[in-house]
Amino acid sequence: MFGKVVRYFRRHGTRKTFLRFLEKTGLVVRHHTLLLFRADLDAVPSEENARCLTREVSREEIAGEVAYHDGWYWQEGALARVRRGRRLFVTGSGEQRINYIWIEQGCTDRLCIDGQWHLQGDEAYLAHNYTVPEFRRQGYSTAAKKNIFGVLHKDGVRRVYSIVDHRNAPSLKVQERAGSRLYLKCVYTRAFFLRRYDCRHAAGGQRKILWMIRGNGDRVLRVFHPETERKEVNA
Repeated sequence: MFGKVVRYFRRHGTRKTFLRFLEKTGLVVRHHTLLLFRADLDAVPSEENARCLTREVSREEIAGEVAYHDGWYWQEGALARVRRGRRLFVTGSGEQRINYIWIEQGCTDRLCIDGQWHLQGDEAYLAHNYTVPEFRRQGYSTAAKKNIFGVLHKDGVRRVYSIVDHRNAPSLKVQERAGSRLYLKCVYTRAFFLRRYDCRHAAGGQRKILWMIRGNGDRVLRVFHPETERKEVNA
């Protein structure tokens, strides 16, 4: 644990390390408006972009590249994620790597809503999406997502979730173009250890407010989920 803190300090400096400490200990107020998107892969057309190729990266490939960095993780972090069952897809043209996307299935890592999702076998979470700066705004991120949706659908995945900050206009456009649809709007506030989730269903307009001491991502994800509603009625 101490070694991890030292590495974070070396990469980010004193200020970010101190803010990270406050956030982890619950001593900082957070307020975010987050948009949850869902791609129903049975309804998303399967497309392949001829100008770029998307493939899954193996553990051996990451281990063999000393200077590895995918925009989110260095080699050590990426290898740890792959060992936990996370899947990394890279999209490129020729030898040029353009886009990296991490997919999580089963139990996700801790999310920006202070909780985890325990996904069903036919569900996945698009956790991280990074495009090399000089290739941004050229459609590569959209193409990469469509390619990955096709791979996941063949693997039996039917729904892919993602979370986007409401101020991230480029990512919002990519969501729509790739076939994802807004599912839930969540205004998340945390003051010390008290968490408030103001959830509004995108299609029906229903609203629910959840209060928690500890984050529970599943309650947020399934707050308007039909299967959850039936379970609550039958309980």
